Amino acid sequence: MSPGADGRKRSALACALVAGLLTSCGQGDKPTESQEQMIMEEVLLSWVSQDLGRGLLTQEGQRAIEPTTLAPSKRRQLDSSPLPCLDMGPHASLELSVQADHKDASLRLAVGFDREDYQGPSEGTIRFQVRAGEEVLFESTLAYGPEVGRGERTWTRAPLIPLAGYESLTLSTERLSGEGPVHAAFALLEVVRSRQRPRTQATIEQPNIVFLVIDTLRSDHLGCYGYKKPISPRIDALASAGTRFNDGWASSPWTWPSTASLLTGLSPAEHGLLSYDACYLAQDFETLPEHLQQAGWTTGAFSANPLVHPDKDFDQGFESFETYEWAHGEVLAGDAMDWIDSVADYRFFAYVHLTDPHQYEPSEAFQHLTEGGFQGPKDGAELRRLFGQRLSGKETDPAPIEALTQKARLVYDATVTESDAAVGAIIDHIAQLGLSDRTLFVLTSDHGEEFLDHGMLYHGNQLHRELMAVPLIMAGPGVPKGKVITERAENRHLFDTLLTRWIDPASPIEGTDLLDPIALKAAASRPLFSTTSLGIVRDPNGGFSPNRDMHAVRTHKDLLIWAPPAAAPRKGRDPLPEVRWYFDLEKDPQAQHPIPLAPNAKAEQRADDLQDSIARWLAHGLTRQPALLGGGSSTREALDAMGYTK
Repeated sequence: MSPGADGRKRSALACALVAGLLTSCGQGDKPTESQEQMIMEEVLLSWVSQDLGRGLLTQEGQRAIEPTTLAPSKRRQLDSSPLPCLDMGPHASLELSVQADHKDASLRLAVGFDREDYQGPSEGTIRFQVRAGEEVLFESTLAYGPEVGRGERTWTRAPLIPLAGYESLTLSTERLSGEGPVHAAFALLEVVRSRQRPRTQATIEQPNIVFLVIDTLRSDHLGCYGYKKPISPRIDALASAGTRFNDGWASSPWTWPSTASLLTGLSPAEHGLLSYDACYLAQDFETLPEHLQQAGWTTGAFSANPLVHPDKDFDQGFESFETYEWAHGEVLAGDAMDWIDSVADYRFFAYVHLTDPHQYEPSEAFQHLTEGGFQGPKDGAELRRLFGQRLSGKETDPAPIEALTQKARLVYDATVTESDAAVGAIIDHIAQLGLSDRTLFVLTSDHGEEFLDHGMLYHGNQLHRELMAVPLIMAGPGVPKGKVITERAENRHLFDTLLTRWIDPASPIEGTDLLDPIALKAAASRPLFSTTSLGIVRDPNGGFSPNRDMHAVRTHKDLLIWAPPAAAPRKGRDPLPEVRWYFDLEKDPQAQHPIPLAPNAKAEQRADDLQDSIARWLAHGLTRQPALLGGGSSTREALDAMGYTK
């Protein structure tokens, strides 16, 4: 693996696998028998996020045990990331029942404190125990308080605890010294089962799959989608070699809900990962990589977006998962190619999540493409400052924002070219390995980006085309060459397409095969729904209210965007009223001129009908959502740092 990326995470199993393959296969030897088997891990139950099997969360004489999310430190390079946990407090016990069909499984857990427990004046020690009757299966005594070294503010991971022979387990915390409140937590608490599955070799019928997600890439900034600047030659060539969907759509205008839809095939209303209040990809759903692994694909992921991370359970079905803090495309491409080398004897699935267009900081090799407009983070910080003034109602002169936005477009285009080069490097490497005829390429984005198209900047905050229309390209065995499909296509249906066409044609899943003209036409005839919890709405006092729930339904002829009523942003303020924008797309295809909704007018009646359809869509989604756990304060702070929350 190439060096230098921060914040990486790789399982010990995956490290051993890759190291072993590099050692044996790199010298021309055949893989060993152990390397020909993959270890598949299934999470059967999470006691934190699900009700079944928890037992009582309150017991007489002790405070409530709270399911929450805690993090011992902000330093992600330590094992201190936010994890779902049961906050037991300084003295509590909880009995967990072992289900009969889990006796062949194990319990995975970690123990520790929240970071505020290392910052306050209190200090002390807590003993954590897991017992089966009088038998102690795990015990750890940990200190909290400001005297604990920064490098020691981590989760303490327990060895896997086999559940065979036990009817129940008791978790307990006991304060041995100190006083005052403290978050003493058992984290993860996942019941896991592992089994072996033979690795398989790629064929034309069941090829390797390289799944490329270019974060924040709006489709109309690619040459193959009509952009005049030649900034995407490799993506354009990939589109020419395969099938391009001219009207591709993401599920949400920001990363968490949209990427969850890519990996599950579900709408955000169904999977429920909508905001920092529910920021974990639920274990209840069988993800695309899980399906692939069960069918014999060796799976690996490379994500430069910190939101797409094992800590948020995005690693389900991945044997290895590399994470980075906004690394450039060259780094991800290099690591992905090294991994592909190590597993080239087997059928593989490589998920590569590039973030260059999200970062607005092209590496040195691409800065000349900004045409002299690149000023590093300086211009970006100034644009955010001025835009923040606009949102607070203080802006008087729009010219500086417009000028800096034009600079931002130049920088954005340079970063698109940087991701394009990374895509090209991976494609070329596959060709050099002689795997092109057995490799399927899929390219899309989680969302687009706005440059004042509707008065806003960046993403997450609106539901217009510039944020929702994304590239959707497939090329490889079984994909028509040089074809352009004009029917509207949701990229979440890549899940259905890959599953029913390449992974398991006998799958009972009812979905939309994007390459089936009849199925796609039927899907395109239905309304298109989208949602965000990060909407920005002009409020009655002239400013803007951020982080509003916002939903949209789009048909071939019209569009309704609806922000439901919301609580007052601050104490003493009036609640925020609902806002609706209705557009006639036949007369106003860019949705620039909302139609006034007068009482009893035809437009208002149509808007009412569309709003009812949104409500039904949300209600149906709730019937499929699992129990969800909020992200906690540390997750909110991470979103603040990324500019998602205002």
